[in-house]
Amino acid sequence: NAAAVPIGGAACGASACAPGRPPCASDITPSTAAGPHVRERGSPGGPLSQSSSVGGAADGDADELCIGLLDIYGFESFDFNDLEQLCINLANEKLQQHFNEHVFKWEQAEYVREGIDWRHIAFEDNADVLELIEGRSGLLPVLDEAGRLPRASGEDLARKLGSTPAIRDSARFSRPPRHPSAFAVDHYAGRVTYSTSHLMDKNKEHVSAEQSE
Repeated sequence: NAAAVPIGGAACGASACAPGRPPCASDITPSTAAGPHVRERGSPGGPLSQSSSVGGAADGDADELCIGLLDIYGFESFDFNDLEQLCINLANEKLQQHFNEHVFKWEQAEYVREGIDWRHIAFEDNADVLELIEGRSGLLPVLDEAGRLPRASGEDLARKLGSTPAIRDSARFSRPPRHPSAFAVDHYAGRVTYSTSHLMDKNKEHVSAEQSE
């Protein structure tokens, strides 16, 4: 069956939609389905942010002055790992760095300032993983760049990643043998292999105003 696919553009304040082939409609289905979730949870001014705000607690009600948030802290590594897993694992790397900064580095620096007799606690600094993923020439910038190239494939992206000096020379990065459309990152929690087959398509997803309606 044909599906109504937004084609962009408007005249006299009216939007236009044209019937499209199922493959075309299926391309925008994931971003359309994810839109409400992003608006609900991802927007600073969204319903979740508003409901967890204490701005309306003028009456001093203890319930209004209390906020409880559940943080799901854990890496994801499956047989097939895609952009979702890369983003989740990046978020966890940043949480781990925050933990390192405030529990290990900050506390031990405080001991030194106060002259406390203590024994140095060794810990794994994951700053190099974050630089690999989100640095100026890291995985995410190269992914953005590759997505702008016409007809670039997953194998093209994997080769591009493997030939970029800042990525190739990182001890945290590797290319699995016999897997031309994949790369691996040694996260602090372990190695995760990511497929590049759909990375560019998912990275380019966006939700138009017509889709939101």
